[in-house]
Amino acid sequence: MYFSRFTIFCCLFPMSLGLVDYCDENKRNSSILTPGIQFTKELSSSEYAVLSSFKSLHCCAKGYRSIEWFKDGKAYPWPGDVSSFILYPDSANQTIYSQALGSVDAGNYTCTVANDSRQVSHIASLTVFDMRKNYMDVPLPTYKLPAEHFVRLGQPARMYCEAFVGKIDLPDATNEVWWERPGMNMSTPQARRYIQHRISREEEQVVGAYLFIEKVNLADFGSYVCSISNTEDQVVRLTTELKEEDWEMGLPSNKIPWLKLQFIVITILLAATLVIVYNRYALSALLYVKLKFCKRPVDDGKEHDLLICYSPEDADFAVGVLATTLGSRYHHTVTLCQINNARASAELQLASTLSRHLLVVMSPSLFENQWTPVTICPLFKQLSDIHSNIICVPLQGIKMDASWKSEEGCMLRQLLSRCSVITWEVNTPAQRRRFWTSLRLCLPPPLSPPSTRQREMTATTTTKAKLSTFAKSNESLEVLV
Repeated sequence: MYFSRFTIFCCLFPMSLGLVDYCDENKRNSSILTPGIQFTKELSSSEYAVLSSFKSLHCCAKGYRSIEWFKDGKAYPWPGDVSSFILYPDSANQTIYSQALGSVDAGNYTCTVANDSRQVSHIASLTVFDMRKNYMDVPLPTYKLPAEHFVRLGQPARMYCEAFVGKIDLPDATNEVWWERPGMNMSTPQARRYIQHRISREEEQVVGAYLFIEKVNLADFGSYVCSISNTEDQVVRLTTELKEEDWEMGLPSNKIPWLKLQFIVITILLAATLVIVYNRYALSALLYVKLKFCKRPVDDGKEHDLLICYSPEDADFAVGVLATTLGSRYHHTVTLCQINNARASAELQLASTLSRHLLVVMSPSLFENQWTPVTICPLFKQLSDIHSNIICVPLQGIKMDASWKSEEGCMLRQLLSRCSVITWEVNTPAQRRRFWTSLRLCLPPPLSPPSTRQREMTATTTTKAKLSTFAKSNESLEVLV
C-alpha cells in the first residue's frame, strides 16, 4: 500500500508542476501554421535556481524525429557527478528536470532536435545559487528580449519577457510583471487593443508576460518596455522596438528570391564573358605587347631564331608547315636538322649553339613507334644538355598510364616542365590561331618584313618543294597562297 502511494506521488509530482502542459501552451501561431522543424515558443537562454530546489529545463519544438540533450558537451544520460537531471518522457523528451538541484548541475545545457534533412539546437546556461534561504536579490532576465520586433501592417504582434525573481519572505513582497508604452496610459480605452498575459513557473520563481496586438497599425510602431519586480525597489526593465517589416523580409521561404537570382545570373554571365574574352584575346594581346615593346636580340652570337629537329617521317610537317610558316609568314630565321635513332648527333649539337631556341617535333616515328616514357626520356636528357630553351610540339597525345609512375616517367615529367609544350591541334580556326600565337610567344621578335624580291624568291623555292598530304593541309595552303 505504501509502495503504491509512493509510486502515484512520484508520477504526479512532475505533473503538479506543469511539466506536461508547458510546451503545449502559448505556442507561436507561426509554428502551428507552418510545417518543418522549428521551436514552437520562446526559450530561455539563462536559467537560475536555488540549491536543493526543483528545476526543469525545456526544449519545445515540432517536426523532429529525434531529440538529444547535452550538458557541457556530454550527452544524456549523465552520471551523478555530472548532472542530476533526468528526461521526462511524457513531454516527448522535450523536458528534463531535477527534484533536488546540486552544485554539479550548474552548466550549459544544449538540446538538439533533428529530422532527416535538418537539425536545430538551443543552449541554456543554468546557475545554481548556494544559499540557505530563497533568492531575494534583483530579478534576473532569463529570456533574451530582442532589441527589435518586426511585423507587417494588419498582422498580429507577439512580444515576451521573463525573469527569475525567486522568493522573498516579506509579507508585502509580490512578484509583478507588466508591459507599458512610454508616453501612453495602458489603462485607457485606446489601450484595450494591447492584451497582456502573465505566466509563471517553478512555483512563481520565474515570471513572465506576453503582449499581444491583434492587428498592427502605424500607431503601434515604437518602443515597448517590460518591467519585472519582486519588491518596489528591485525592478528590471527590458526594452524592445516594434518596427514595420519590409515586404522582402516577409517573403515565404518557398518563393523564388528574384534579386538573388538576378545577381547570380549576372555573375555567371560576367564570368563566362571574361573566360571567353581571355581565351580569345589573351594570347593575342600578349603577343601584340611583345612585338610592340620587346627588342630583337642582337650580337648574341646566334644566327637563327629556331632550330627544328625532327624524324625523317615528319619532314613534310617540319619543313612544309613549321619552317615555311615561321619563315615566310612570320619572318623568323629557321634552320632544320634531322634526328636519327632518337639521338642528338654532332651536327645537331653544333646547330643548337647557333640557335636561340630548339624545337623538337615529337611523334611515335621519332622513337620507332615506342611511345612510352622509357623511350622518350633519353632523347630529352640529351636535348636538355645541349640547349636551355626547348620547345616541344607533340603530334599525338601520350597516354598517361602506369609507366609515368616509373623513374623514367618522373624524370620525363620534370624535363617537360622545363620546356614549352605546344600541342599541334589545328582542327578549327581557333585552334590554329592559338597554336601559332603560342609558338610565336616563345620566340624572340622576328626580323623586319622582307622586301618584295626576297618574298618572290621564297615563294619560288617553296613551290619547287615536294609536298606530301600532310604538308598540303589547310594551314600549308594558307602559307603558300
